[in-house]
Amino acid sequence: MDDVVQNTTARPEPARFTDYREYLRALIAHLKATRRQFSYRWFSMRAGFSSPNFLKLVAEGERNLSLASVEKFARGLGLDDDEREVFELLVRLDQAESDEERNRVFARLRRFQAHVRTLEADQYDLYSDWFAVVLREVVGLGRFSDEDAAALAKRLRPPVAATPVKKALALLERLGMLARDAEGRLRQSERKVSTGSEVVSLAVRNFHRSMLGLAARALDAVPREERHISALTVPLTRAQYEVVQARIAAFRRELLELLDEEASGPRAVHQIQFVVFPVSEEITE
Repeated sequence: MDDVVQNTTARPEPARFTDYREYLRALIAHLKATRRQFSYRWFSMRAGFSSPNFLKLVAEGERNLSLASVEKFARGLGLDDDEREVFELLVRLDQAESDEERNRVFARLRRFQAHVRTLEADQYDLYSDWFAVVLREVVGLGRFSDEDAAALAKRLRPPVAATPVKKALALLERLGMLARDAEGRLRQSERKVSTGSEVVSLAVRNFHRSMLGLAARALDAVPREERHISALTVPLTRAQYEVVQARIAAFRRELLELLDEEASGPRAVHQIQFVVFPVSEEITE
């Protein structure tokens, strides 16, 4: 049996992570603190790898981990059956080749996360339904409570059922994007959600797909005088594409500053989209 050093450091749970390398780094730190004989060479001998530093290289992002090696890692790190399954899902999440596959793997991972609440999971949920982000803006136009979920649901376009709206309000409050005033009414707060992690970036892409779907629906569902949808089809060099991106970014900032000014009269939350993408392969002269 391995010699164990007395240490109060809790063993990291893979279900608390969405990046398998972060989990490996946390587990390595734990093993170094709790097992006298732990080393990268010791792991490789136990797992069956010829390279004495393979674990270190994978954890630091210098080497990739194949699904075929998951079982060896589980053996070398002493993972139980549940930990091994979650670890494999984390590896699959990293290696997925499409967002459809990533969403499918993350849904399986969430079942193991039922006993924990992770910030990334909440942020993923924020963008999973298009109306959660919209609700934050709707709340900013009035004074509502979670008891007004049915009324808020009817204000969305298209309307949404009251139950998911109530869950979305609770999520926004949990994330700190909504807060309560002295009377217990919901109001906007200044909290921003980081989109830096791969899981949250996946959720943002899901959000954009939903919003693009709503834009397509608006062609029929929204009167012409209430929508503006236009496009340009033009050839661009890479340098021109970069200019377009920069000009759009500058225009977005300009719009935000302009629309941040106090306005009187009734308002509706709008989605303003900027989309630039290739519709042909590059053609050389």
